[in-house]
Amino acid sequence: ISFFRRDDIPVSLGLLIDNSASMGPLRAKVEAAALAFLRASNPLDEVFIVNFAAKARIDVPLTSDMQALEAGIARADSIGGTGLRDAVVLADQYLRQHAARDRRVLLVITDGHDNASSSSMEQLRRTSWENETAVFAVGLFKAGDPAAGRGRRELEELTESTGGALSCPTTLEQIDAVVLNLARVIRTHYTIGYTPLDPTPDGRYRAIRVKARGAGLSVRTRAGYWAVRASSRQR
Repeated sequence: ISFFRRDDIPVSLGLLIDNSASMGPLRAKVEAAALAFLRASNPLDEVFIVNFAAKARIDVPLTSDMQALEAGIARADSIGGTGLRDAVVLADQYLRQHAARDRRVLLVITDGHDNASSSSMEQLRRTSWENETAVFAVGLFKAGDPAAGRGRRELEELTESTGGALSCPTTLEQIDAVVLNLARVIRTHYTIGYTPLDPTPDGRYRAIRVKARGAGLSVRTRAGYWAVRASSRQR
């Protein structure tokens, strides 16, 4: 290990809100929670808004203008299916092309499993790994819904492999506390620098595992990185 530090650094962040028909009764509470999340984030963050149903669209491009973000969150009407994977791929590609910050994060708020995407889980994983984007998610799954299990498993796989986290409140009233905790987690960032045993930039994917010793400590990291030269990495 060559260095270790704690940072509260600004990030480029995409807020992805499920706008499918089933989200209609939840929308007002979700909008309030999304605003609370933004207000608890680093004021220097740049944020964009994606509302998605069967199709995804970027409603607000990257900005630090809170009024523009508030308007984008409140702009949508709940209708259609859930194209979650397509929404994440779209947001990841947008970050790759436009993000000004080195650290990139997506926060997804959804109540169901994907039933409308053309993108596969493998494509989704590959895109997130290549772009080094940490994906966090809030799952508003209904108890007893057989489709919820599949949606939860996909979100768990995606968030854990990218160094993010999945939170599933048991009641809608808990969503405010959940998103405020995620804002704190995203802001509390530790950076560890180390020299790999094989420093050759051979373009291969290198798996990593970080362990912390001590009571009550847990580690959240990406599953690995692509060994390429710094000059060849795309922003």
